Amino acid sequence: CRTSEGVLEVTGWSTASLPPGAALVIKPRRGGAPAVRVPAEATGPAQPAGRGPRSRPGRTGFRAQVPVAKLISSAEKGITPIDRAVHVHDEVICDISLDTGAGAKVRLAASTGTAGARAGDQGRELTVFVTQFGYLSVLERSHHLVVTRVEWAPDPAGQRLTVRGNCTDPGARPDAVR
Repeated sequence: CRTSEGVLEVTGWSTASLPPGAALVIKPRRGGAPAVRVPAEATGPAQPAGRGPRSRPGRTGFRAQVPVAKLISSAEKGITPIDRAVHVHDEVICDISLDTGAGAKVRLAASTGTAGARAGDQGRELTVFVTQFGYLSVLERSHHLVVTRVEWAPDPAGQRLTVRGNCTDPGARPDAVR
């Protein structure tokens, strides 16, 4: 997964073929918001299945591009002003599935190296993570400053702690943060 210019791109492979109409489905776990569906397109021909007792089924690569604004607006639907006021729904977790058109949606499994893509829109941010069970999910929340590095350095007054990080919305960064 990666983000660029307001788009979350999800790439992977499936053991099922991808017919026309295959879609990536991102559904909030709560809030009653409808699922976001975007086309999942094959990125090349299916790889042939292996041979022998430890063979794997063939694989088809896919790619789907999800507009970040579409995800955030979906996650926010169905949230009442009272919920928003008391921050009940500050974080919304969305499950990511692949619908191959065969009637069943398959949750996407992922390695931990897949996680970490972040993007912001409308004062909110999305971050992709892998659940404890290995499934790919999206967390939608208020913008957060994310610490990426911490360093101690000598200083004439003793030690100086430098904290580095990033924010998906530089305009939302507090004045105290350079």
